[in-house]
Amino acid sequence: MKTLIIGFSDRNALGEAKIVCGLEVSPADQAVVMDKALRLHEFPKGILRLEQYVIDQPIDTAIFISEETAKACQNREADRRRVQKQEQEERAAREKLTSNIVLANKAFTAAAAKRNAAIAAVAAQKNILANVPGDEKALKKIEELQPTVDRATAEFQVVLELRNLIKNPKSTPEDVAAAVKLISDPAKALEAESKAEQAAKPEQIVPVAPETPAPPKI
Repeated sequence: MKTLIIGFSDRNALGEAKIVCGLEVSPADQAVVMDKALRLHEFPKGILRLEQYVIDQPIDTAIFISEETAKACQNREADRRRVQKQEQEERAAREKLTSNIVLANKAFTAAAAKRNAAIAAVAAQKNILANVPGDEKALKKIEELQPTVDRATAEFQVVLELRNLIKNPKSTPEDVAAAVKLISDPAKALEAESKAEQAAKPEQIVPVAPETPAPPKI
């Protein structure tokens, strides 16, 4: 029969358990420890409670077979972890794609609403002109609103392009990441597109007029 003795620093066994006598200590030596505690009230230093347990049946058993078996098991575990990691990466990529598409759709809806509102405001003034041709107030209002329509239309177009890029499975991760950063700020996106177009234009060479030769000295 195998036994071990556990000790506690408190009387109610609420603190951390400490092995006072492990399985390597003989039953006779363990009996001495318990006898001193029970009969003489003599405890190991720092211990206020002792409990002896009988260890007859292990709850689990692992027996080494061979190096080859160990290597095969470990290789299978490595393969399992590799597959698990790949699945986690693929799941994260799908979740990121879904998140990006949701963001792109929200930005597209907002840009479309802004453009439609601007167009509707101009349309309302044009209706006034249809009823009252030459109405100066309506003409002036249309003139004031038109830049807003142009701007909202341009922002809508750039957001549409960014959304299509984000949803395109052939887009590179770098392009998608850049588009995601821009799409929530149409004004910034439009500015970036304008700068890109300017940079792509070839430099214009301004012709220099030939110098007029000086008249000969007499």
